[in-house]
Amino acid sequence: MNWFLLIIFGILPFVGALFAFRTWHLLRYGERVTGTITSHERVRVTEHRKTFYMPTVGICDSNGNAHTITMRMSETPDRSGKHESLTVIYPKGKPETARLKRFASLWLIPLFLCGPAIVLGAIFGGHLLWFPISFATLVLFVWRRYAGNARRTPG
Repeated sequence: MNWFLLIIFGILPFVGALFAFRTWHLLRYGERVTGTITSHERVRVTEHRKTFYMPTVGICDSNGNAHTITMRMSETPDRSGKHESLTVIYPKGKPETARLKRFASLWLIPLFLCGPAIVLGAIFGGHLLWFPISFATLVLFVWRRYAGNARRTPG
């Protein structure tokens, strides 16, 4: 049981936080370009006979060089059609590591890794958050009430 709690509340959220920081850094400092889906590469067929495809996107980097990149997120081809324009983001100087600027492409792994800790923390540890939240609310209420009156009084 202790190993389970260590993994759920320690290791997985830490790795998820690393992925989230990497995604935040990419969104903040990465280069955004418009790409076009050129084709879909067939990836796998599940036991339910569903085939998934990885979109192949053609982009031009900031230097004007053309690149063709196969994205790592699989999807069904009817979600994004061929020759559809979309936003692609990549670290400066590394267009081969480009990712689609979509929620699932950017945030799915951090959310998946941090999700169990967030849910279990909200269920079992949520009562620990009430004191700081209620204290902060009280401070804001008093500050607005009395600081607002102090500004309005004629000097």
